[in-house]
Amino acid sequence: MSLLTFDKSSFYMDGEPFRILAGDIHYFRIHPSKWERVLDLALDFGLNTVQTYVPWNAHEPAQGKFVFSGMLDLERFLALCGKKGLKVLLRPSPFICSEWDFGGLPAWLLKERKLVVRSSEPSFLAAVKAYYDRLLPMLLPYLSTNGGPIMAVAVENEYGSYGNDRQYLNALADMLVGHGIDVPLYTTDGDNAQLLTFGRANRQLFFGVNFRAKPGTSLPAKEIAQKTEDGMPFFIGEFWAGRSMHWGEPFYHRPPEETSLAFREALELGGNVCFYMFAGGTNFGFMGGANIGKSYSPRPDTPSRYIPHTTSYDVDALIGENGEPTEKYYLCRDVLDEHLKRARRPRSHQKQKTQAISVPLSQTADLFDKD
Repeated sequence: MSLLTFDKSSFYMDGEPFRILAGDIHYFRIHPSKWERVLDLALDFGLNTVQTYVPWNAHEPAQGKFVFSGMLDLERFLALCGKKGLKVLLRPSPFICSEWDFGGLPAWLLKERKLVVRSSEPSFLAAVKAYYDRLLPMLLPYLSTNGGPIMAVAVENEYGSYGNDRQYLNALADMLVGHGIDVPLYTTDGDNAQLLTFGRANRQLFFGVNFRAKPGTSLPAKEIAQKTEDGMPFFIGEFWAGRSMHWGEPFYHRPPEETSLAFREALELGGNVCFYMFAGGTNFGFMGGANIGKSYSPRPDTPSRYIPHTTSYDVDALIGENGEPTEKYYLCRDVLDEHLKRARRPRSHQKQKTQAISVPLSQTADLFDKD
């Protein structure tokens, strides 16, 4: 049994100081055959924690029909994290954003015209409750209080950027606790006092602040977080090491040196850091999300329109979509080794075998052809 606690400056695991060094690794974006390799790379880097979402729409694609197998075998992923000695920050909130289709909300919710997503509207809470009735009992053996890897569970995701329905947030927290989730609850929101305030359910939660991993960003984020709640350790819930991509725009590389310098600053400020993403993976099928708005368009001269995200979720992460560590991985690993006073290590990972696959496309069909 282990319990995560915190005071004004630090986290503790069973009373001993515990610094969260984490990275987002989404099991549903990586083939299960590669889970172990990615987790081993996380350990080699120096992480002690994995953060992952749980996508509602993937696990309940049709109302009342659940899928927890194959790439969606959450229990297998959690067990593997535990076997590797990695803690887990689990984010099973109804909405995950994450550049995922409908932000993880099931499309079948839209059949009910009066339903209001991400709110205390009764029909939405009833749908969430039915989902949690299936999901949450499955998680109990994997809580740290039961000897498992899950040390904290998220209530919502960047809700402060969406609304301020405190009744909704408290209802979610009550559902979690009511199902036996006895590890700390938390939230993450952008680096703005209003977002951090609106995104929290109550003062018993700890919270993370999300922002881009650029030099000079950590200190103002820490100051904003401390002004919002003077009594929380500095936790970077999402340290954006790259960015998602839309169809039609060139792939954007964030300079590895820039990310490693920002990481150094965050560590020197006492930050508990979670890279988003540590390993991005792939939006398999048609699960990539989209934005609507002129500001997202690869062609700013056009009117506001639907801008879909790419199938790839490489997002210039520390581990590429192909599962290989990048220059950013090694530079940031060097920073962490230096911070922890460990000797710098050679770049000696064995590359995976790859194969070239050619699929000739010889036929076409008109989208609106009825034949």
